[in-house]
Amino acid sequence: MRFLHTIILSIVCTALNAQTFTIVSGSFTWQEAKADAESRGGQLAVIDSQAKQSAAEALIEDQRNSGNEYFIGASPSLIDSQYRWINGALLDFENWAVGEPSDLANHYPTLTTGGWSSINFGEWNDSTSPWVDGYVLEQRFQIIEGSFTWAEAKADAESRGGRLAVLDTQEKIDAANSYLAYLTTWQNLWIGLTDEVEAEDWLWIDGTPISANNWAPGEPNSLGSERYVHIHPSSHPTGPTWNNGKGSHQGYLLELLPSDTDGDGVPDSLEITEGTDPNDENDFNEFSSGIVAWFPFTDSVENMAGTS
Repeated sequence: MRFLHTIILSIVCTALNAQTFTIVSGSFTWQEAKADAESRGGQLAVIDSQAKQSAAEALIEDQRNSGNEYFIGASPSLIDSQYRWINGALLDFENWAVGEPSDLANHYPTLTTGGWSSINFGEWNDSTSPWVDGYVLEQRFQIIEGSFTWAEAKADAESRGGRLAVLDTQEKIDAANSYLAYLTTWQNLWIGLTDEVEAEDWLWIDGTPISANNWAPGEPNSLGSERYVHIHPSSHPTGPTWNNGKGSHQGYLLELLPSDTDGDGVPDSLEITEGTDPNDENDFNEFSSGIVAWFPFTDSVENMAGTS
């Protein structure tokens, strides 16, 4: 659902660690803000590091000391009476103002512009509507315009800390389509699906076989010669459906990935919450809550858990 009473306050996005933030202005409850962010193919911002805090502050610098505040992606947990990010992680990184949070049961964290006697620029408050001025949107996808072969697009995405979009679930297909629909116009866009290893064996770039899909009617065709997949442009009569092609030059859909400093397949925020070292690839996902495989990996589950 898109709320008509909202406007984009800033179209300037700050990319940092493959994260993109945007300020969306409007009158929301926290739940409405969450739904609106998801309708745009993104989520409420998970500000779980100083680097991401600095990136978010850069967006509101021109509002310094204006008294505005914006919901972020944390809420009171019904399980343990603590704030948790929308990905389930505890708030290991925090930037609360002095004396905050003061009402965990009923209020939600906000990023503030300062301007109060007790709250400085960039600090967090716990608040609720109707006093909040909008929210911080964190995008999951980004269009990269240019003239790329499929292989060049793959390399460029990885150089940005992301990857060609892996749309391997219906939820991710829907999120990508929501993002594109919100933009309204786009050109052909490479995604991370190919059968270059073996004809008609469609695999995502992480090795996952295709399951959920969004093929256009009659696709894929020209099997064995058109081995790379793109999303049709907005002008196509079937909308953001998929077509296979030969790898000619066009833009691509970048998937923005959570920070994973040690490359072990588990986001830093979850490692911190679970007590493992986000800088040590050998201290990984054998958590008390069970094995967590956040990113796809090629080894066996037993080996990832260190049990074989």
